[in-house]
Amino acid sequence: MLKILYNIKNSFRLKFLKLKKQTQLKINMQDFQQNQDESHELKQAIKFKQENHRIKIRREKLNRQLNFTRLKFTNKNDPDFNHNQIEDIKSLSQNEQLVAQKLQQLQIHFNLREFDQCFQVVKFFSQYTIFNSSEEILKESIQILNETDFPLYLIAFISQETAVNYPQLFKTSLKIMQNIPYVWDQQFISKLVEYRVLDNLIEILKNQQDEIVINNALFTLASFSCTDQNCVQSKLIELKAYSIFQPFQKFDAFRTNLIYLYECTFGNMVGLTVEDFSEEDQDSFKYIIHYLMSELKKSYNQDDEDITQQVLWALSGMAKIEALIEFNEISEYVLILDILENNHKELVIIPALCIVNYLSYNSDRNIEEFVTFDYISVLKKYSDHSNYKARIHTMYTFINMAACSSQNIKDVLLEKNLVSKFMVMMQQDKPKIRNQCALFFAYLLDNSNENFIRRAIQDYYFMNIAKQIFEQINDIDNIFSLLKTFEYILDCVQSQDIMIFVLQQMQYYKINEYIEELTQQHFEHVTDKALLIHEKFEELIQQYDIN
Repeated sequence: MLKILYNIKNSFRLKFLKLKKQTQLKINMQDFQQNQDESHELKQAIKFKQENHRIKIRREKLNRQLNFTRLKFTNKNDPDFNHNQIEDIKSLSQNEQLVAQKLQQLQIHFNLREFDQCFQVVKFFSQYTIFNSSEEILKESIQILNETDFPLYLIAFISQETAVNYPQLFKTSLKIMQNIPYVWDQQFISKLVEYRVLDNLIEILKNQQDEIVINNALFTLASFSCTDQNCVQSKLIELKAYSIFQPFQKFDAFRTNLIYLYECTFGNMVGLTVEDFSEEDQDSFKYIIHYLMSELKKSYNQDDEDITQQVLWALSGMAKIEALIEFNEISEYVLILDILENNHKELVIIPALCIVNYLSYNSDRNIEEFVTFDYISVLKKYSDHSNYKARIHTMYTFINMAACSSQNIKDVLLEKNLVSKFMVMMQQDKPKIRNQCALFFAYLLDNSNENFIRRAIQDYYFMNIAKQIFEQINDIDNIFSLLKTFEYILDCVQSQDIMIFVLQQMQYYKINEYIEELTQQHFEHVTDKALLIHEKFEELIQQYDIN
């Protein structure tokens, strides 16, 4: 059997050497050294992850050059079965023949990128036949296919049964799987989910005591999540995985991979809330948040920027699903304010600003806490930061503040001299930032009292801002928000003096003319709103006898 497997190995090597000579491609993949410590393993894996896109392009180019003849191997009783292809293995036992045959079949399907067929073969491996072979043969199989850069077969060995019956084989399989940069392929990850590999990994985490196995399983799950976050996240929710991860927080040996896993799973959440998770997972969130905050404090004090930014991204995902406020008080996040005040490195400040943005969304209580802890002064310096994402998150936070119902918050926003700063940004920044400035001004006056409206118009030149918005802003939704603000102003002002002042300012800055032009818009909701405001304006002009 070993001789046949070596022949298979040599055959594959010759094919790849010919292919390499024809295409003049040199694929130089550095092997991970098994004796490296866990920290070095993580750094190497991260490098591989960063190179995934480049590797994908190279592999696609290589794939276009592949010209293997398709060979079909099925059950040996099948009339289509090619006996000539396996003459050399007839002397082997039935189980060993099947193993060798399936290894050949698997390699061919992989070379042709026929993933569906690959997984049909893997399904065979996942059953019991392969476990009837000796461990020596299985080890040799792994070595051969690892040298030909084929990771798919490895999922057959990632199961609780393998971990129990062949512990060393299981560790070897998981280690090799991590070290091969195949995680760029979303189709592959979706198949891992379909073939219950994630179920197996979670089951292993429930029952394992071996630190190496647990660390490898945590890291493998994180890698899968990086590639196809939505697919993996849905499965983790189904498996109630977070309640299984949480106990590992007690052990420092799992710190690096556990934080990486939280960064990958929480850091890119889309369209989820706390309610989407099981009760078991929700119960664990409070402990996960406390753990992350503790690790954030530790890494920040140690000036460990890698861990700091990983924890911040994990917390930003928790903020997005509203878990931070669900399980903790806003006062516990003062450390994030300290980070924003003292750290100017983009890898750290962007997830921190992201957290503040999500915490401020639709929550007057949180925003009032921000004022108490003077978040506004700290955020103000990021509103014109050189990094576009930093400016975006900052502007969203200020929009959330302007949209809140608290008049006190609106007063503070005026006092912090943000209006004049945003006026400058409207002249200079990218369209999306200009649109956000428009939205900020619209929300600032909406639901405000009469005196605030007068102050904004008189002291902060709101009408001039409105004129610029009508002239420059290209986002119809923000124009509509501004129209709603004028509708609110004309409806809510009761003081005759203030109303006359408002109408005169609208005339002076030709706001009424811009609104009249919008009645010709093609967007029905904008046209209807502009007509209502224009009629109201004309009615008030006549009522107060303003020329």
